[in-house]
Amino acid sequence: MWQCPTIVWMRGLSHIDENTFPADPRLDSIPPSWVAAWRVTKEERLLAGRSAEDIAAGKQYFRTLFDLIKTAHGAGVPFLAGTDTPAPYVFPGSSLHEELALLVEAGLTPMEALQTATRNPALYLDQQDQLGTIEVGKIADLILLEANPLEDITNTQKIAAVVVGGKLFSHSALQALRTAAASSAQQE
Repeated sequence: MWQCPTIVWMRGLSHIDENTFPADPRLDSIPPSWVAAWRVTKEERLLAGRSAEDIAAGKQYFRTLFDLIKTAHGAGVPFLAGTDTPAPYVFPGSSLHEELALLVEAGLTPMEALQTATRNPALYLDQQDQLGTIEVGKIADLILLEANPLEDITNTQKIAAVVVGGKLFSHSALQALRTAAASSAQQE
């Protein structure tokens, strides 16, 4: 049995009452229709009729999720990283980095957290002969980092370059893609 806890999704759901999400600078790269839907979800569906006690219980459940992950991990249950984007305030791209950090906070080592997004999906899909690790003859889509994520999992966000389909995207090329995506999102 595999587990994909999508902690970042649960954080967005359980902390949706907080005012930090609507001011997140990443909203600039999200299509306005998504942002409008997220705000409707927050105000009309998730907060309507919920008392302060209900909201506090949701946050407690979020904290309990860490205990459940730690227990399952200790029992040898394998994990996969997931985010369930475009759920409210689960940002495409960066939410995976957040999920990895939350998995470490829940008790996985940085290496184990990285494996939830690399090796473990290949094992789950029975494609470890093609994916999941860096070896001769495997598909070589990978991220080159500026700092070691085994020392600090948040170093996965320090991206120097990306290789996809044999094509190298430098840091400046990635920034240009981000800028273009943000511009395109706002023109929706």
